[in-house]
Amino acid sequence: MEQARPAIPANSLLFDSVCGASVSEEGANQFFDGDRTYFFCSAYCRRLFLDQRYSLQAAGLLAPTAAGIGLSRPRGE
Repeated sequence: MEQARPAIPANSLLFDSVCGASVSEEGANQFFDGDRTYFFCSAYCRRLFLDQRYSLQAAGLLAPTAAGIGLSRPRGE
């Protein structure tokens, strides 16, 4: 059973984890990793992020649960 994700405070400034564009929570593509949420302006940026992430994991350079790529924020902040 998946835990409920805490809401992001209203009026929070969010940024795409790849290109840095500002995004709104409602319109953003998202990727959840443990206690972190990554935001993207488009499906293209989300795909670039995931491709890089999986390549690093396959090479043994990033642990599967690490949240070390891109700009992110802990949920609940």
